[in-house]
Amino acid sequence: MKHRIGIHALGLAIPRRYLAMEDLAPARGVDPAKYIHGLGAREMAVAEPGEDTVALAALAARRALAAGDVSPNRLGMLVVGTETGVDHSKPVASFVHGLLGLPAAMRVYDTQHA
Repeated sequence: MKHRIGIHALGLAIPRRYLAMEDLAPARGVDPAKYIHGLGAREMAVAEPGEDTVALAALAARRALAAGDVSPNRLGMLVVGTETGVDHSKPVASFVHGLLGLPAAMRVYDTQHA
């Protein structure tokens, strides 16, 4: 039996609210060009109350499972890539693992990069 490994489906969850960099930069005392030209960003998403890293990751994972028509029981690993954790002791992936009721024996970890 062949085992296929790779990305089968993607799910995204992005906050609905945004701030224009032209508005955000002055409020932070920064030249807007730093964000617009330096980072190539014109808007910054702003999470609403209750829309934290875990909620967004769980929603994205649910969407990926639905898009790929994948049974969670067939999964062996969950990796959550984020810039922002919810606390400094428990990976976001462990919260998502529990919220989605994924198999207990699967590997679960975060990758973080700012």
